[in-house]
Amino acid sequence: MMYRLALTFFAVSLFPASASAQSLNCENPKTQIDMNACAFKDYQSADAELNAIYKQARNRLSEAGRIALRDAQRAWIKFRDNDCEAAGSQYQGGSIRPLVVNNCLERLTRERTAGLRFLLENR
Repeated sequence: MMYRLALTFFAVSLFPASASAQSLNCENPKTQIDMNACAFKDYQSADAELNAIYKQARNRLSEAGRIALRDAQRAWIKFRDNDCEAAGSQYQGGSIRPLVVNNCLERLTRERTAGLRFLLENR
């Protein structure tokens, strides 16, 4: 979890520097700093969507179902974070690492959101 805190700090600390020079254009990022900031922004968006769907799914379950979903979600978060840490480990110390990790976090988060949405629609 410590790497996520450091990664978040790194991405957030780079975003204002990039934005002050020019408006961040995530449609066509020009620098590694911009690519990293856009990837972090995309992950944040995916995470917000996941949290909304998770709450909807949770509200439709019994108490036992809510506990099971909570436990599954906690286990999934550990898996996601470890998997993305592994994906970024080969770039340790490199400027591309935040991009790789945040792209991984976004992808897995969107996949989990789709899975929870499927549960909602087929319940």
